[in-house]
Amino acid sequence: VSGREVTAAGQQAIDALKTNVSFKQIGVALRDGGPSNETLGRAAKRLGDLMGETVIPLEQQISRAAAKHFPTLQHEYGSLAERLATLGLAGSDRVATMNRDIADLLASDASDATQRLGAETSTIYDNLKWAAEAKRALDNGLSDTLKDLQMHRREIESLPETGVPGDLRRETRQDLLQLTERLKSGDFYKHSVDFSALLTHLKGQVRQATVTLAERQKRTLGESVQDLQRVPEWEEHTLEEKTNAVARLDSLALDAPQDLSGLKQLLSRDYDINATIEDIRRSVQRQGQERRRQRIEEERPKTGNGASRLSESVSFPPVVKATADLEKVISRLVQVKAQADLYAEIEISFEITKAD
Repeated sequence: VSGREVTAAGQQAIDALKTNVSFKQIGVALRDGGPSNETLGRAAKRLGDLMGETVIPLEQQISRAAAKHFPTLQHEYGSLAERLATLGLAGSDRVATMNRDIADLLASDASDATQRLGAETSTIYDNLKWAAEAKRALDNGLSDTLKDLQMHRREIESLPETGVPGDLRRETRQDLLQLTERLKSGDFYKHSVDFSALLTHLKGQVRQATVTLAERQKRTLGESVQDLQRVPEWEEHTLEEKTNAVARLDSLALDAPQDLSGLKQLLSRDYDINATIEDIRRSVQRQGQERRRQRIEEERPKTGNGASRLSESVSFPPVVKATADLEKVISRLVQVKAQADLYAEIEISFEITKAD
């Protein structure tokens, strides 16, 4: 019938023999022989395994049962290939081949179901069993686990290669390579427990990275406040201005969730922190220098004849053993420099104080 051999008493055979017109378009011939009992037995057993019920090992019964149940299997696994491809799993080609085999089998009212299912090695049976196991695992939570794993892999691999995110990339590189290998394996559905354990491990790594980055940012903000207080121009500002500057820095501390979204928020906040620290430092220096100039300019007329000449004595300790002492020296020089800019002539004398 239309180029296919029909050996089952199904709808195609009925339609072909129904009228004289349809009968003219077919060919009829005797078969040389039917399938062996071994073939019938294997086909019936395998078909019963797929259907979950007993099938009588007779050719017509096998064809009838296959023609009845295979459309359901075809519908059930019709979208499995696309689902596997979306998750980055192996087997989409295998599912496509299986669906074509089912379509070919149904095209002849499952006439060759006995031969396909009863051969010593049955490709269509093996593929259907594999598809059933894969789909069952995916439906039982593996699909959600793999989606989460794939999302973690994409996000981690897109992180910067330096700092805390760089450490996270290096620490998870081997785990992600292992994930890739298992996704390519045809027996991926057997590793549901391993995938769940890997997801838990990756989430733990991300959580630790988030905590570490948040702590570093808080430490950076604390150190930036101390750095501001060491800026020579800091003392030129009022208490309210100092408080506002510190509060502005403190407000940058982010209490982010300890997951990938929180890690990305902290990475974005990194830029804000660095830019704000630099902005506040420049503002403090610029305003402080301007106020110092204005104060010195206002005091200049009071110096009488020495208004056009600056005479200043700067004392230094003979030995500096602490960073704080060194900063005091530098601060004193910066103050003298600010004063010197306002005079036409300067005379600065340096004096080394006696050690205690």
